[in-house]
Parts: sequence; C-alpha cells; structure tokens
Amino acid sequence: MDKELLKHQLRLELCRRDFWEFCKFYDSKFFNENKWHLKKIANAFQRVFEGELKKLAVSLPPRGGKSYITSLFCAWCLGRNPKGSIMRNSYAAKLAEKFSKDIRDGIIISPKFLEVFPDVKLGKSTAIDGWSLEGNTQPSYFCAGVGGAITGFGCNMLAILDDPLKNFEEAISEITIENVWNWYTSTHLSRLETGCPEIHIATRWSTKDPIGRLTDEGSEAYLSDMEVICIPALIDGESFCPEIKT
Repeated sequence: MDKELLKHQLRLELCRRDFWEFCKFYDSKFFNENKWHLKKIANAFQRVFEGELKKLAVSLPPRGGKSYITSLFCAWCLGRNPKGSIMRNSYAAKLAEKFSKDIRDGIIISPKFLEVFPDVKLGKSTAIDGWSLEGNTQPSYFCAGVGGAITGFGCNMLAILDDPLKNFEEAISEITIENVWNWYTSTHLSRLETGCPEIHIATRWSTKDPIGRLTDEGSEAYLSDMEVICIPALIDGESFCPEIKT
C-alpha cells in the first residue's frame, strides 16, 4: 500500500475512535488548537460516549461553537453506533429542526463524514423531527422545541437539551423559567431509556435554568454526579477565545 494512502487510512481510523480528531478532520479551520474550549468539550463528549460520564453540563458564551460541535458529536455517535437513538431538544421547534437538518442534510451525507463512516446511510424515514439511518425502524435522531410533544419515541444513546432558553428576556420571566423546567422534568426526561446519558448545553442567562437547578448544591434537583464545564466570556480580563470574540 502506498505510504501516503496508509497514512490517510490510519488518520481515518483515528477519527473513528477519537471525537476531537474527527472534528479537526471535518473542519480543520474552525477546530484548531486555539479553540481550547472546544477541545475540552470534545474530550468530555468522548467520555459520555464511552460511558464514563452519565450527566454533563456545558455552558459557554454565544457564538462559542457549542451547537456546531454538538451536531458533529451527534453525527459521530451515529457513525460509531448506527443502531443508537439520539434526542436533542431546544427552546423552539424551529431551532431544533434546524439542528436536525444540519446533521441529516449536511454532516451525514458530506464527503468527509462518509470517508470516516462509509457504511452510514439515511433510511426511508427522513422527517425533519425524526429520521432514521438505514436498517433502523425507530428514529435514529429526533427533536422538539420546549413545550412540544414527543410521542412514541425513546432515546438510548444521547439525550441533549440544547439552549432551552432563547435569551435574557425569557430568562427573567418566572413563568417561562417554570414552564421550561416543567417540560424538561415531565416530557424530556420521560423519553430517556434506562442508562441513557444526559447532556445539557447552553448559554447561561439565569441561575434558575435547568443547568442551574441541576448543579446548584442548594437546589432540590441537585445532581452530585453531573460534571460541569463552564467557559466564561472573560478569563482574567481577556476574551475566552480572541479568534471568536475580541
């Protein structure tokens, strides 16, 4: 085998095994070593997939790359385990469906993804709020907006709550905060199959948001086994990542 071809094949195998390496291969310009916060998140995501972490909370400023890396993680997980199922919900159905479309119509069918996972193919069920990979009778990926119904689906590989609050205005509304929490505890959690890990990822606007309630030791909902990654906008008076925000 040609030396360069062998080197490339070895890199593809590394991408299959290591999520951060996959990110760099998929988009080397965006996922570079200056984005230390994304590497930290990717390593934590890897531990979730490998079963070391069952509950993870990630918070970082807007435009920090959280949605992009989460979409890539969903696709990578399905590449690793095409029989698994992922649920990813957000503050509105429109946003949740955008994430779904980004993965279904972008990442999964992209040449770079297929280089790493050549056997992954979309199935016949391709609804934007619930689609399957070939060979699956149940949705491989499904989504909803906060307040929406999730009927008949269950997830066993990942349950993600991604930005359940739209902005600061929603966060200072006691009614909205309570509605989000009630929907999370009554609807979102009801879709998790036994042993399914949870990921909460958001820009924090309030201490009463789901991440706050789950990680605040003074809260009745406090989970002592939830690992927390918090990336502040400013670190020692400087931007957390000048490449993203000055």
